[in-house]
Amino acid sequence: MIFSEEYKTVIEDFGKDGRLSIFGILRIFENLGNRHSDSAGDSVFKYDGTTNAWVLTEWKIEVNEYPLYSDKIKIETWAEQLQSPLVAVRNFALYKNDRLCIKGTTRWVLFDIKAQRLCKIEKELLEKYQPENKSIFEESKLDKIQIPSDFILEKKIELRKSDFDFNNHVHNLIYIDYALETLPDEVYENQNFSKIRITYKTAIKNGEEIYGKYAEIENKKIIVISDSENITKALIQFE
Repeated sequence: MIFSEEYKTVIEDFGKDGRLSIFGILRIFENLGNRHSDSAGDSVFKYDGTTNAWVLTEWKIEVNEYPLYSDKIKIETWAEQLQSPLVAVRNFALYKNDRLCIKGTTRWVLFDIKAQRLCKIEKELLEKYQPENKSIFEESKLDKIQIPSDFILEKKIELRKSDFDFNNHVHNLIYIDYALETLPDEVYENQNFSKIRITYKTAIKNGEEIYGKYAEIENKKIIVISDSENITKALIQFE
């Protein structure tokens, strides 16, 4: 089942140049995925005592063109047929004036919050989403983000109370804010990235001391989010 909506633009999803921001892209896709889950009877908020929750581990986004505030936007999402009992795939497509301009894919695991362990994804659960035998990218395997050996700069990241979600972890979209704050000023001001990759390693919890480290490898801008003990929390790559 391909779940689709016409998206009504809101000003906070756009940058000062009037183009859809990176944060806006991810927020639109995330909210669409949540509404798809709601329609499948698998809401993120459980009221039946269930302690299993979907945990996002990967993003891959490719942008052909950034929509403007005035553009008509249609968005689609669908789950893929299960290829592994431990990993689920959800794809996204964003159309600007009926032309595909942004596509993305995500990887998810099912996590038992109470037991603190991964769960097998049962076929019956995924069937609620009426999965499609369709990928958004030709290559299903996601390239790993290379961890640089040297960094151009490092910044301490101040955690805000509002950064934490209902699981008491920093919400996955906030990592984009941290990455953008870590960019050198000239890169931040001229960002026109066509590819975005995020890998989540370990959740950031309240009270941790967090740093963003920036490096460049060829045309890739790489940000490593880590704690005071140099444990990697997330990797973000822009091209």
